[in-house]
Amino acid sequence: ARCRGILDQMAGGAGTVGEGIEVRTVGAVVSDCLTDVRATPPVRVDLTPDAAATHVRLPPRAVAQALRSLITNAQDASPPEQPVHISASVDRGGDARSLRLVIIDRGAGMSADVLARVGEPFYTTKAPGRGMGLGMYLARAVVEGIGGTLIIESTPGRGTRLTVVIPVEVAAGPDPAEAAPAPIAR
Repeated sequence: ARCRGILDQMAGGAGTVGEGIEVRTVGAVVSDCLTDVRATPPVRVDLTPDAAATHVRLPPRAVAQALRSLITNAQDASPPEQPVHISASVDRGGDARSLRLVIIDRGAGMSADVLARVGEPFYTTKAPGRGMGLGMYLARAVVEGIGGTLIIESTPGRGTRLTVVIPVEVAAGPDPAEAAPAPIAR
């Protein structure tokens, strides 16, 4: 049933298949990725008015689903009383601007062995029935498919920091779902 639900969601537009590039504000992208996110642990957003008002061109449902998956993973790792922090900024260096989203949890962190395998399809550290090991893999595929990067930094006992960097202007082109993701930068 869970697999069917995920496939239905992907077929309904949560993936990138057939999704067009749209103009959205960063504030709207962040708001979209928080849709249906659990209340506990809480999610705290740090978004400056300038960053919130910046326009981006991207596949909104695919990006929102990818970010939502990363946020949910951070919530899963965090104790109930420790909020997950999200910040967003726009890097304005050179000709190509990029959106930088940082997701920080205060969970147990990951050992070097676990960190080396994060993002492999079907690899999960969650208890049976709590995760299938596809969220990080699919999120990475979407991010890299639109020309972005996903960086994971984790310290055992301190938590994990995910940095997602995507171009402000995503070019229309091949379907990001068909791109094989490269190894995650660590």
